[in-house]
Amino acid sequence: MLRSCLFGRSVSRSVGRSVGRSVGRSVGRSVGRSVGRSVDIDECTSSPCMHGTCADGVGQFTCDCEAGWSGLTCNADFDECESSPCPHGTCTDLFNGYTCQCDPGWDGTECDIDVYECASNPCQHGTCHDLVNGYSCTCEPGWTNDTCHQDINECESNPCQHGTCIDEVNGFTCDCDRGWTDPTCDKDIDECEFDPCINGNCTNSDGGYFCVCEEGWTNNRTCNESVDDCGSSRCNHGACIDLHKNYTCMCDPGWTDLIIHYEDIDCECNTTVSVNSTAVENNYTCTCDGGWNRTYCSLEIDECSSNPCQHGSCTDALARYVCSCEAGWEGVNCDKEIFNDCASYPCGLHGTCTDGLGTYTCTCEKGWTGINCEKGPPTYSFQLTMDNREFTDQLSDPTSETFTSLASEVSRTIWVCLNQTSVGSDVINVVISSFRPGSVIVDYDVHFRQNASVVGAEVQEAFVSFLRNNTGFGDALGIQVESM
Repeated sequence: MLRSCLFGRSVSRSVGRSVGRSVGRSVGRSVGRSVGRSVDIDECTSSPCMHGTCADGVGQFTCDCEAGWSGLTCNADFDECESSPCPHGTCTDLFNGYTCQCDPGWDGTECDIDVYECASNPCQHGTCHDLVNGYSCTCEPGWTNDTCHQDINECESNPCQHGTCIDEVNGFTCDCDRGWTDPTCDKDIDECEFDPCINGNCTNSDGGYFCVCEEGWTNNRTCNESVDDCGSSRCNHGACIDLHKNYTCMCDPGWTDLIIHYEDIDCECNTTVSVNSTAVENNYTCTCDGGWNRTYCSLEIDECSSNPCQHGSCTDALARYVCSCEAGWEGVNCDKEIFNDCASYPCGLHGTCTDGLGTYTCTCEKGWTGINCEKGPPTYSFQLTMDNREFTDQLSDPTSETFTSLASEVSRTIWVCLNQTSVGSDVINVVISSFRPGSVIVDYDVHFRQNASVVGAEVQEAFVSFLRNNTGFGDALGIQVESM
């Protein structure tokens, strides 16, 4: 920006800020007349405008100063702080400019913007109010401090009379001691309303209660525990079992109670009062009472008292006895004859032998009878052919797993089929005796109950008829019904 100066006089101009302009005549130079005409002298020849552009005039010049300069010849620095551009700060003049040093709480190039101190949300639990160079907080209930970050301790006044105070935001709760209630634990609970004393009387007290128990009961809180009567027991060789107002003894093996009858030796008959008599009679009777005395678990049991040794003498010991057997007898109770009548296997393969004194007894298997289980059940032998099985060497070995597995499957199928026929109620079992080549030929026996009134042809006819009417049973094994 250029400022104009007319050498010789002051002129007031307004260009954004007040700028002086001077107009003057040249100094040290003469203005004359020429004969016959006048000549204008160029006052700018001497470059009078130090920081500006010179404009020549008649007998004068004008300077248009560069930005930041003023004066008649543009030789004076212009003071930009003159117009007080920093309303809330201190102005520092610069060449062709200025800077503002803002007061606290103000911002901006010219310190005209109020700083918003609430922008950082300083009030943690409250509302912020912006001030010049500061702020104030209106705290929410329960909070305090200049930034509302401190929780008010409502427990500081000890509001819980009989309990522990737990501080909360804008409040508190009380954890009451046992026996007290209400928000501040100031009300005594009447525990007796709940009848806690099962076998006694309840008395309420501050913060509690106590029980006065009936005889035989204890525990001053509930009166539900029986008094331990074993405390004074005398179970010499045993364990005491507490009962209500009593006890009993569980004796160790070999011990029992000693019970003795006694007479009351201190009994004295009262001869001054007639007993069982009328007023005019002078006779009387007097019978002294007796009693029984029991000493728990103090008598060793005589295990020989039951004569356990049948053929020998008994020796008693603690919780046991020992038999000394007579010749020819043995066993714990000398009840086994040394000679074993079952040694010769008299019951054969179809009975179980029980030795006796000079004899034996046979318990026969199902279907077998007789003293020695010698009478077997009626048995019929049959065969069938399975065309969906292939014969292997293992099927000729009755001990092989292949033989036993197939024999079990076939015998079970035959047994199920026969049991659904008219002969089924008499069948005891089905036994596979062998497998032979020819697809697989099965030889099997069917055992019937004693006195069963069936014949082999009837059995075979019933089996074939069932298979024809129920093809699913035979198909699983590939039984050729027509070849039976």
